[in-house]
Amino acid sequence: MDSVPGPVHKTLDFLKPEEVRCATFVKPAPGKELEALHEAGSITKAQILAVRRLTLQPGTVIPFHVHDRKEKLYIVEGPGFIRVLVLLKHGGGWVPLGKGDQLIVPAGCEHFVKYFLAGPNSPYIPCCVLVVSSSQDGKDIRWDPETDELVKNKHLKSPGSASEATV
Repeated sequence: MDSVPGPVHKTLDFLKPEEVRCATFVKPAPGKELEALHEAGSITKAQILAVRRLTLQPGTVIPFHVHDRKEKLYIVEGPGFIRVLVLLKHGGGWVPLGKGDQLIVPAGCEHFVKYFLAGPNSPYIPCCVLVVSSSQDGKDIRWDPETDELVKNKHLKSPGSASEATV
């Protein structure tokens, strides 16, 4: 399968200043935010099925990225909503997802994810997302060129930086 082009949009262009101040940017990684639950199939036949559990802490932002293959998101647990910005060739927009919701992100579709609590009195509980795709190793993902700098989260290490994850 030919790979699709990477994202052309910049993550920071779609976040409010108050969201940027308290966001923790991540590239989900095995052993951290991502846990493999099931992987089966053959790479040579391109019939791979991977199911992973993605755990998002409040304030988490996954920057713009693109997959070669479609992925399906199932929201299993969480007190609020995650918001997925899906940009298609002819439109798109924010998709709010709560517990029990699902979303198919088409192959080649730019998207990013943010999870903020609904308000200051919301319980500080992670959101659990099941991610089903036909990618085993993540090599089919292309990231916003600024991602490597964003995930350093330098804005959170400065004195007086915000730590609340409510927006």
